[in-house]
Amino acid sequence: MQKDEVLEILNRRYSCRDFDRNRKIPNEDFEVILHSGRCAPSSLGLESWKFVVITNDLLKHQIAADAPGNQDKIEDCSHLVVVCAVIGDVIKPDSNYLKKLYKDEKYFQSINSMLKSVRENRLRNDEKMIESYAREQCFIAIGQMTQTAAMLDIDSCIIGGFYAAGLKGLLGQYMNTDDINPACLLSFGYSKKNTIPPKNRKPYEEAIKWIS
Repeated sequence: MQKDEVLEILNRRYSCRDFDRNRKIPNEDFEVILHSGRCAPSSLGLESWKFVVITNDLLKHQIAADAPGNQDKIEDCSHLVVVCAVIGDVIKPDSNYLKKLYKDEKYFQSINSMLKSVRENRLRNDEKMIESYAREQCFIAIGQMTQTAAMLDIDSCIIGGFYAAGLKGLLGQYMNTDDINPACLLSFGYSKKNTIPPKNRKPYEEAIKWIS
């Protein structure tokens, strides 16, 4: 891939606000987007996320009711993804979650030791800080998923304005939500306008500082 092609793909991603509800993303394409989220980097490789994919129109409507200003982007999209953060207790040292991730005993002990250090020294064993730490990792996956969508000519929108507790309650009707908290919503689909707006960014000199 040439450098100009990379730049074109980077400029292709934008926040879609007018999804065509009649156009659906092929499953094989959407699986690539999900795989990109699973492949995203995370601190200590903890993968402290769970992606809940919603195509049910009634559930999308219920979620939209608690997302002021974002109703259309939720109801009209092809696929809505609730990106959830794994709750702090699940990623504590010696947890079953950790043991499932790292089946090699030697590697498990190494990661376990590093996680203990992170929790005690950086996060001070503060549960709110630990949950924020898990939530932060989700946004790495979010960026990777939306950029992958752009590579496939699929539009997306990152939505932070929603009632998280209400959404967790709704999801609880379909699945166990004890170990997760909704962190963000991702809408995927195709724009009605089928045009890519210009990307406005502050000047290079204000965004980037080189120190040689």
